[in-house]
Amino acid sequence: MIWFVAYHDSLRPDETGVKFVHDQSEAAAEKQALESRGYVVARVAQSPHASAADEAPLAWPLPAAVPVG
Repeated sequence: MIWFVAYHDSLRPDETGVKFVHDQSEAAAEKQALESRGYVVARVAQSPHASAADEAPLAWPLPAAVPVG
């Protein structure tokens, strides 16, 4: 399941961000890292829209673009 960490800068409340990680332990580590840099973590939770397909690695190299017309 994909987790997300929503945060903002305490000195600039209009600047916000979201980090996506693969598991709860990574989310906890990211929360600590952000807080140690002065960010305020607003929420840590599982992403409600994530699926197993979102976690599948991309095929590399990506297929070449097919010209149209």
